[in-house]
Amino acid sequence: MGIPAGPFGLPLSLPPRSSRSGSGCNHERHQPNPPIRQTLMNKRNYLATIVYDARGADGASDEMIPKLSEYIRDAEGEVTKVENQGTHEFAYPQSKQMKSGVFIQFEISGDPEMPVRLKDKLSFEKKVDRVLIERK
Repeated sequence: MGIPAGPFGLPLSLPPRSSRSGSGCNHERHQPNPPIRQTLMNKRNYLATIVYDARGADGASDEMIPKLSEYIRDAEGEVTKVENQGTHEFAYPQSKQMKSGVFIQFEISGDPEMPVRLKDKLSFEKKVDRVLIERK
């Protein structure tokens, strides 16, 4: 008695594959895939531009820079340089009340998942309007 045949005469179940290299391939020349943890531990450099609403607060950039740096450290990032680029008007304002914002650029380094964690943390900050994180 053999394996029962399904439609088109194909077997209903296949014998298990041998896993020499762990990748599902039987060829000896193929090497196993590198461990995922090893590739995720590489540090990458990023340029983060954060725009926040400074309406109703004088000298708010002096207060916001340490607060934003703390958010970056909480996301397991490392701040290497901070540059306050001042207030700029938006080309396409999202609302009539907020036509400009204060731009601050951070040079940061961290693992590949750090930008996602940072954007998640900054989404809860009411003063932060826009966040752009680019890989350098």
